[in-house]
Amino acid sequence: MRTLGSQAWESVTEMDGKFLKSFTLLLFRPGQLTADYLAGVRQHRLTPFQILVFANILFFLVAGLLGYSAFTTSLEIHTQATNFLHQPLAQQMVEHRLDSTGEAASEFAARFNDRVEIQAKSLVIIMVPMLALVVLGLNRSVRFGAVGHWVFATHVFAFMLVLQATLAPLLERLLVVVLPMAGPQALSQWFEFSYSILLFLSFGVYYHLASKQVHQFSTLITAVKALLFVVAIYWIFLIYRMVLFFTTFYSL
Repeated sequence: MRTLGSQAWESVTEMDGKFLKSFTLLLFRPGQLTADYLAGVRQHRLTPFQILVFANILFFLVAGLLGYSAFTTSLEIHTQATNFLHQPLAQQMVEHRLDSTGEAASEFAARFNDRVEIQAKSLVIIMVPMLALVVLGLNRSVRFGAVGHWVFATHVFAFMLVLQATLAPLLERLLVVVLPMAGPQALSQWFEFSYSILLFLSFGVYYHLASKQVHQFSTLITAVKALLFVVAIYWIFLIYRMVLFFTTFYSL
């Protein structure tokens, strides 16, 4: 029993050490985790998949507490957001479903919104291969192989999840302090606008720093690629939301 207890304690402390080391590097030394992984330095580090799982859990835990998630989109937004690629088709599909079943629009929306939260937790992973393709396209001259680009994309996406988990509550509190007399609707509008700007700006800055560490291009070239990366992220978000709508719709 003493031996088993000692082994269990070592496992826990080893995981704790890996967790702290990995997330410290992920957040405060962009690109270092990927550079270490590609150089074969993997001791005392979580694997890219483990980092992604922990970041995903943290994100959806915070999103559940706040009731806000950039990856969970209500039926109303799917059918009304004109920037969504699938918006016209989504509107037609919902109208056809309601006509054929006779279900009330409010009841179907409630069922859809409950299911979409479940779907989002697993579907968010599809953004990683899309990011890997973007990273590969931006850095074709770097001979890492598919695994290297995948690892880099995984680390960047894990940071994106952690950032959203921390940015949303901080921004919400800040706006309440800065705009104490604003009504709920005004606060919501300011939150959406500020959140989007800060989010994409942070994505670009992080990619720039991480790419300089891993790909080692000049500052100007890396800055241009960071801008293209941000544009690609926007389109990836739109594709993800389209996939999320169809998988949720056909699961009801």
